Amino acid sequence: MKKISGLFFFGILIISFAYGQAPITITPGRPHNATLQGTTEQRYSVSVPDGSRLIAYTESKLDTVMRIYNAQGEEIAFDDDSGTDYNARISIVVPAGTYTIGVRGYSEGHTGPYTLHVLTEAVVITNITAGRAHRAALQRTTEQLYNVRVPAGRLLAYTESDLDTVMRIYNERGEEIAYDDDSGDGLNARISIVVPAGTYTIGVRGFGSGDEGPYTLHAISEPITTISAGRPHRATLQGTAEQLYNVRVPAGRRLIAYTESGLDTVMRIYNDQGEEIAYNDDSGTDYNARINIRVPEGTYTIEVRGFSEGHTGPYTLHVLTEAVVITSISAGSVHNATLQGTTEQLYNVRVPAGRLIVYTESELDTVMHIYNSQGELVDYDDDSGTDYNARVDINVPAGTYTIEVRGYSENYTGPYTLHVLTR
Repeated sequence: MKKISGLFFFGILIISFAYGQAPITITPGRPHNATLQGTTEQRYSVSVPDGSRLIAYTESKLDTVMRIYNAQGEEIAFDDDSGTDYNARISIVVPAGTYTIGVRGYSEGHTGPYTLHVLTEAVVITNITAGRAHRAALQRTTEQLYNVRVPAGRLLAYTESDLDTVMRIYNERGEEIAYDDDSGDGLNARISIVVPAGTYTIGVRGFGSGDEGPYTLHAISEPITTISAGRPHRATLQGTAEQLYNVRVPAGRRLIAYTESGLDTVMRIYNDQGEEIAYNDDSGTDYNARINIRVPEGTYTIEVRGFSEGHTGPYTLHVLTEAVVITSISAGSVHNATLQGTTEQLYNVRVPAGRLIVYTESELDTVMHIYNSQGELVDYDDDSGTDYNARVDINVPAGTYTIEVRGYSENYTGPYTLHVLTR
């Protein structure tokens, strides 16, 4: 979330348009009495100073539901029964700004008086060290925050407890980058993500009002092995434990990564911001993973793991880079080529402002992406053409566009015809 005050009124307009009325402005610390009208959401606007926790809850004999929206009208929190009885309660850390709290009944029958309490508290963040277990006591749905400094690599965070824990991880700008509820043992939370070097905030809370008691937070930083393209790397897979590799890709290249093994491997590729840009399970030989993508110049992280815990044993990781070939074609032309499975074939076309129609003719299952001159994806299609062919029909401004054609899977190899029309 960003502190962009200029978007406040725009966000309120979005919410007002969606629900038909403007929120009531309230002041933290002053209870607000109102009457619930079933599932009709009643909205309240509240300003929160920097470095604060926003706590909102209802007191009533009803079953209340609560949502909190940021200034852009995006829902950032939801609760049904975390308060006393069936009342809603939310406790979250937010950047400075104006937020909208929405309150409604669980069903039409929940009509009657209620009191809305809204509080702000100074945020307390505990500094912890990666690799050292931290013991604390959970206070229901109140989020407890921990800062941890880690190098570039994998950040693994999880709780050990007899409780149902929920976890979020935030970057240095306060943006949520990961969330989990029950991926750990029992009902514990567990998050495993690739991150650049930096300080991250881990938030831990209980799922419901009954989740109080001791827990242990583990935050572990795992290093990344640097490899060179063109040199096979041999290693041993340890079930679903991710193994990470950094590789540098020069400008104008395609990144090809695949495993050779007798195992079922799974692969992901991340950019230098820790964002997943590609995933594959079985596109290689047998059950091996294989990814073939066009990427900008930069350093990329390749993650390899087994499909399940039983997939343990030796494997070889192959990483290659190839020059990107882009064929220039003219609008109105017909281009014949041969599809090579999931290897993308690229075409540049210059078009005037208007309608751009692109489609394939083949006996294959084709997939198509269209990018503008800034490399931004403007449209995508799989099966809108005849049979399983791809077809895109969009209005575009004048410019040069890149058309990417590939097969849905490795099995789709053979001739196809690409048609590009403008109207």
